[in-house]
Amino acid sequence: MKKLVSLFLTVVMASSLCTFSFASPSNWALNDVNTAKGLGIYNSAFEDNFQKPITRAEFCSLVVKTLDKWEFNTSGTSNTVKFTDTSDSNVIKCAELGIVSGVGNGKFEPNSPITREQAGKMLYNTIDKATPVISDYKKDNKTGVNGVFLPHVFSDGAKIHNWARNEIYAMYHLGVMLGTDSENFSPLGSYTREQAVCTFLRLYNTYKNPDSVSKPDAELYPDLDTAGKLNPSFNTNRYYLDAYYVWNTGEYNYEPKYYDGFGNTYTSSQKGYVYPVNAKYLQVLTSSGAGVAQSVVLNKQGDEAISDVYDVEDINGDNVVYISNNDHSTYIYNSSTGENNGPYNYVVKAGSGMYKFKNSDADYVGYFNSNFKEVIPCVYKDVSGTFENNLTVLQKQDNSFIIVNTSGQILKSFKLDLSQYTVDAIDGTNMILKDNKTGKAVLYRAYSQKYVTGYGTMSFTSNGCILATTNGKNYLLGMSGQLVFDAYKKGYDSISEIQNTGCYEVYKFNKNNWSKIAPYDIIDSNGNVIRQNVPTFDRKVGENGITAYLYNNSITTYDSYGKDIGNISGNGTIKDFKFINGLLLVNITNNGKESVKYYTPTGEEVNLF
Repeated sequence: MKKLVSLFLTVVMASSLCTFSFASPSNWALNDVNTAKGLGIYNSAFEDNFQKPITRAEFCSLVVKTLDKWEFNTSGTSNTVKFTDTSDSNVIKCAELGIVSGVGNGKFEPNSPITREQAGKMLYNTIDKATPVISDYKKDNKTGVNGVFLPHVFSDGAKIHNWARNEIYAMYHLGVMLGTDSENFSPLGSYTREQAVCTFLRLYNTYKNPDSVSKPDAELYPDLDTAGKLNPSFNTNRYYLDAYYVWNTGEYNYEPKYYDGFGNTYTSSQKGYVYPVNAKYLQVLTSSGAGVAQSVVLNKQGDEAISDVYDVEDINGDNVVYISNNDHSTYIYNSSTGENNGPYNYVVKAGSGMYKFKNSDADYVGYFNSNFKEVIPCVYKDVSGTFENNLTVLQKQDNSFIIVNTSGQILKSFKLDLSQYTVDAIDGTNMILKDNKTGKAVLYRAYSQKYVTGYGTMSFTSNGCILATTNGKNYLLGMSGQLVFDAYKKGYDSISEIQNTGCYEVYKFNKNNWSKIAPYDIIDSNGNVIRQNVPTFDRKVGENGITAYLYNNSITTYDSYGKDIGNISGNGTIKDFKFINGLLLVNITNNGKESVKYYTPTGEEVNLF
């Protein structure tokens, strides 16, 4: 009996402790939550679980409390808005003010959670409706045309929907709603009660006590000469400086200036020689030719950190992964330690923040983490894969296989009949095999030990989906091997991936001229046609998942969901364009004179100079 009582008390105490942890804000949020509570921007219902995602109705309660503290009169609402699933007065007030809207069919879904991008949109609507903050910012900001704030580049910006894009930029620049880390916004992620309270406190102070709100640094854009030489680097997701045509002077001839949206100019001595200015290195292409390339890597002071470089594979914090022109081996240079580690046969990105490496004197591969610390030893066969969702398959020297996570922990061991199959590629826990008897491709799902057959060839795409062919017909398969898109049945001749977008182009050949391809249609990874009749030439993918193409002297931009963003029609003939930090740099010729201008993706000219 004593044991039972003791067990009961233990369970009750543990339960109480768990309840208390949810009933208290997280340490990072505690001070702001207490401050907001003191101001009255609070909902006592949150005290049962601060970490719970906030609902649509709960969000409206914070909106109304904030409006009241701003002394914005909400009593004059007419109560004409009706929803069939709620009569909550806070919801009705917010809907009548245009801050929130229903979900259709007369419903509001008051108990549904909201995403971070929905929160950004509604926070913007709140402060724009009740205060002059947004209009004042537009007056100060030279690019505040038609409500457009300068874009901020997020690593996951492609997931932001157009209806929230400019509002998220505004909330970011005002310091109201920043990212979930230094690079990501997580637009589709959940938004907790404690996050909401802290955000509403910043929203309140943005109007009442703006000096107390910490804002991110202003976006900086390079001068036109520098911008003309900058090009996106596919390897590093940064830029390289294409300066080889002035290298015969023996000098870089490179003194960048930077401009923000408020009329301020910064020199290289203030912000450094590296762009973007928060990076530590910049690759400068010093010569180029058929099969020959030479670069140097500059640090922020404009000094050569690394010389005689063939190519830069990646730049990650203090580390530069590069191929040397001396021996064409790969090295990792670290500016903090001054170490130049290598040589390696190769070091390549392997997904989930990991790097796959092969020593120059070894036949096997291992893996570094994002800090280039070896977490998986160099003892596995070269076919070992890339990570998806923090997992991959490695082939051991005895030809058996293991599934591991990014810490190198072994989660599963298994064997395959390698007399029947040859391993072609591994992505996550999926393996593309070749049947040695038929020569056809087989997808093996290592965790479930299931086989997907029926296709002649298969290849992985960058997001883990699979392009497959058989008998000249093309297919897109999902990560589970399920058929997502049958190009032949849909009337298309081919499918190919559009890098860095998560989308695919599907197209038809002109049967009267097989060398000519008709305009593309675009499908997403679920096989939905999201855009039609996209021209085949002069198309570029930029930051935040935005694509632009030039056709009939007009640049059209659209997002990763296929939705129109804007249109740019310069005064003259558009010769070329490229993306620079979320803006478009457009080269225009008019009556024999060339001009270069910045534009927002929505089509507004940005007068930085």
